Amino acid sequence: MFAGVAFAQDPAYNLPPTTDTREDTVNNPVTLAQPVEHGSPNYVNFFAFANGVYDSSSPVFQSGQSQSGSPSAAGWGIEAGGGVTAYHDFNHGSLALSYRGAYRDYESSLYPNGTDQSLSFLLRKALNKRWGFTYAQAAGIFLNGGTYYSLQAGSTSSLNLNPYSQSTKFASSSITFSYQQTMRLSYEFGGDFNVNRYGGLGPFGTTGVGGSASMLYRLTRRTTVSGTYSHTYYTYQSNAGITDADNLYLTLSHDFSSRWHGGISAGVSRTDSSGTVETPGLFLINGELLAGYVAGPYKRISTFPFFQGTLSRVWRRSQFTVNAGQDVSSGNGLFLASRNEYANGFYSYGTRKWNIGFGGNYSRLSSVANSAVPYSSRTLSNSVGYSLTRYVGLNLRYFYTDYGHIGLVPGRIDNRVTFGFVFNSKDVPITLF
Repeated sequence: MFAGVAFAQDPAYNLPPTTDTREDTVNNPVTLAQPVEHGSPNYVNFFAFANGVYDSSSPVFQSGQSQSGSPSAAGWGIEAGGGVTAYHDFNHGSLALSYRGAYRDYESSLYPNGTDQSLSFLLRKALNKRWGFTYAQAAGIFLNGGTYYSLQAGSTSSLNLNPYSQSTKFASSSITFSYQQTMRLSYEFGGDFNVNRYGGLGPFGTTGVGGSASMLYRLTRRTTVSGTYSHTYYTYQSNAGITDADNLYLTLSHDFSSRWHGGISAGVSRTDSSGTVETPGLFLINGELLAGYVAGPYKRISTFPFFQGTLSRVWRRSQFTVNAGQDVSSGNGLFLASRNEYANGFYSYGTRKWNIGFGGNYSRLSSVANSAVPYSSRTLSNSVGYSLTRYVGLNLRYFYTDYGHIGLVPGRIDNRVTFGFVFNSKDVPITLF
């Protein structure tokens, strides 16, 4: 979410290499409307848009639906909104801000109306020749299902799709301090806080707080190895329980060239979950789906491998990134703390007139707090933006969401298409998000 920043730092005040194998996507052009290339330390673009919206099926489960879980009609609607993208390079640091907000109105009662918003902020600063810090803030509201944002899977604050939730609200904050002891050896200390809240038939929201410590050693100019320990504490709404999650892993990252970057991490995860939970669900009784709850105490300790890998390539006008792995997730509001197996990627190409973006994600949750069967979901997002004139453009987006099935409840697939006009303060095409 904190993409679109080119960090111009004085060589004497460079920040140490990071342990995050996905960090090198900071120049990702698949963000809110922004220039394809820039030579100025400052950039601000305000934009507004108006779209028509089509959904092939209701993106979340609701009462009154058939056994197949599919409503009887598709949904049409309109949305309007706007936002801003800005960044600033200053002495020994940089910052970036992105906001997009919209209100969506459907003509069908199967599709609740509401806002869809996203906000991200990133600040990086070298305090002196040894110390530096990074602060990141993200928040948002997802209305009627997931979109491109689900590509953020693979971190302790990542969001997972919930088939019972008509809206998902989240906020996350993180701060990391880095210390460069020698030319090769550095340290990293971080803390984060995140909160998720779901609407719908009663999913359990999550509040999480955690910290981490890493030691990094630069083997060569292009290769860095590091060791990391992290601990996260999750607590769930309605006294559903708590989870302590620990990760211990090694990371090897390598710059194959100035444009190619790769990284792999491997280690172990341990979770300790306990509580008493009433799990909402849909049950098939006499051929009819009815809402209900399953109650029971739980106490589980799980240990499983931790791993992740990434590969990215940046060109002058485009970027390609893929990553995959397995880690601990706060869950999707039903599964509570979960082992999350994920794979995602994107590609974007832009000119001063065109921007084309593709993104996809797969996530499989296996609860470490209860005995629920594994749950998988998939998303696909595509976008084409074109500038008609200096300040007016067109944009076409397509979103595919597959929620998968839970127990006897069949999977839900939604195809969403939006098309409309974009009004920019800068002469740029709007991008995937």
